[in-house]
Amino acid sequence: MKKIFRCMIAGLPLLLSAAVVEDVQVPSPSMNKDVPASVVLPEKYAQDPGAAWPVVFVVHGAGGNHRTYATNELTYLADQYGFIFVCADGGKTSWWFDSPIDPTYKYETHVTKELVPWIDAHYRTYATRTQRAIMGGSMGGHGACWLGFRHKDLFGAVGSIYGGLDLWEFHKQWDIAKRLGPRDEFPERWRTYSAYTEGAKLKNGDVEFIQMVGTSDFFLKANRKMHEILVSNKVEHTYIEMRTDQEKTSGHSGEFNALCKPIFASFFRNYFDTGKGQIAQGVHARTTRYGVKVAKKVRGMTARPQVELPAPWKIVEGDEGLTGCDVRDFYFTIEAPGENTPAPAVKLVWPGVAVNGVYGARDVTIADEAVTFTPTARKAPLTYATGWQEGALSMLYHHHVEGAQHGPYAGRQLPMNEIRSGDNWRAAARAMFARAGLGETNATDGALIRLYGFDSNFPNRHVDHPPHFHVMLEWNGFRNNNVGHYVLDPDGRIRVNNFLVCGRVPGYDREGYFKQVRGETTAYNGPSGRTVFTLEMLEDGSGLILRRPGQVREWMISGENPVEAVTVSARVSPYAPWTEVASYSVADDTVAGVLQITERTATAAKTERFVYNPDTGKLIEMNVGR
Repeated sequence: MKKIFRCMIAGLPLLLSAAVVEDVQVPSPSMNKDVPASVVLPEKYAQDPGAAWPVVFVVHGAGGNHRTYATNELTYLADQYGFIFVCADGGKTSWWFDSPIDPTYKYETHVTKELVPWIDAHYRTYATRTQRAIMGGSMGGHGACWLGFRHKDLFGAVGSIYGGLDLWEFHKQWDIAKRLGPRDEFPERWRTYSAYTEGAKLKNGDVEFIQMVGTSDFFLKANRKMHEILVSNKVEHTYIEMRTDQEKTSGHSGEFNALCKPIFASFFRNYFDTGKGQIAQGVHARTTRYGVKVAKKVRGMTARPQVELPAPWKIVEGDEGLTGCDVRDFYFTIEAPGENTPAPAVKLVWPGVAVNGVYGARDVTIADEAVTFTPTARKAPLTYATGWQEGALSMLYHHHVEGAQHGPYAGRQLPMNEIRSGDNWRAAARAMFARAGLGETNATDGALIRLYGFDSNFPNRHVDHPPHFHVMLEWNGFRNNNVGHYVLDPDGRIRVNNFLVCGRVPGYDREGYFKQVRGETTAYNGPSGRTVFTLEMLEDGSGLILRRPGQVREWMISGENPVEAVTVSARVSPYAPWTEVASYSVADDTVAGVLQITERTATAAKTERFVYNPDTGKLIEMNVGR
């Protein structure tokens, strides 16, 4: 058995987990080759050699591979929920069935007759359907349903994230015709191989099924079709249709996918424990939600307030991304059946706690005995960051408060070194890009350079972990984006870049994440395909070198102690010595709501002040007292 061990210490969300990812090669006699897979083992797997574990198989979307899902998100969930994830590889566009026209694509046979028994033979698993589930997104959502519904003897629970469940309308996309033949020549085959056809065969109790899709997703119609078939056939299942204010979190996106995975993990854990999924009757497709945040005047841990709601409204509990209480505020989400149900009047009683403000609501009245308001926001406005734009440069500083952290940061001290160094890195990067002539969009191919930090406050269930700062080149409202995620170590140095190509970025032949290590150079391409700039990570993690194609002058941000300050330097050519230009340090007073950026040169120092609302981070005034 060939294994490659990877300790997941870098990447996007979530916790810096002790779980381990093993890359393995699984023999496939049906396709006459070895097929890779990634196995995510929880920390306790090695600690308890006598224990067996439930398994969740994960099948990726079109263009992905076995590593697409094998990130820190799954290592965190493996530790938190106590099961093994097996991330299968289905080629770029297999659609997870055995192709009737291409014998080299037999991925249904591979998963069900080769991968599952191989995993049971090489790992300590419960080799039973009651302790085995399958999930996937997009093409993988189709695959999870196709495999799970057809092989109920293997999988007791199935999860689909924005699955492509009806192939009919997408006959010119994602190589489906290469697997099935032209739709107009083989119409019945296209219907037969669509996952909803297998869904129509289900009887109540065959499997536990959870399905999530966003209202901006191009697969929304197909997901509603599956849901309506199951409802008509009286097949109990969980259907969640999510509407948010931003397309990226209610569309076909990594952001939406990240919202779903913890819900699926909880669903599967409950199935493994009780034989039933998390929500027995399903979530109605036409549910209305509102979210509100109530800020305390004096920070500190308190009991939750009493919230009075008229029927049928209720608070959504059990998900800290929707409802919770911390040292700063109480935020909550309410829900009632029906589409676009008008918001109710809400009364909140919080004995001994003075309320500073109510956000996401109108008609607010704050009195000693109670606070009343009517919600207006569809999700609680939890973002706690200050942003501004200067030409092509877009800045965002997240604010961190001890006791207000959530998600993987909950129950532990904030990583202050990474926070301070991340703030300093971005202040220096702002100056570097401006000095390098990239401060205007005519120099950036019309794109924006976004310099963002990381968030420890878990707003709307988004998680930024491990600590990192972002360098993005973005256009078209985040639909097209080069995103550098520069992960920081406890000394504030750059550990790795988890580079993300999001949407259609010319010059890259695929979407997704590319792990880049120290010494490597990242190209940031604009909408025309032109490389606007490159960033090279120094071998020791102490900085980044900025280069513009066609120019010999180079710029660098670096720091011997980036927790204290980061320096901008320049040189006239690749062989000339570096000359220090200025150093930058940031101080953030989250109580007063004042962010300060100090620039120091050899002859002078000056400080910019950004005044913001300490409850929300919203910018009030900038460059005060410069």
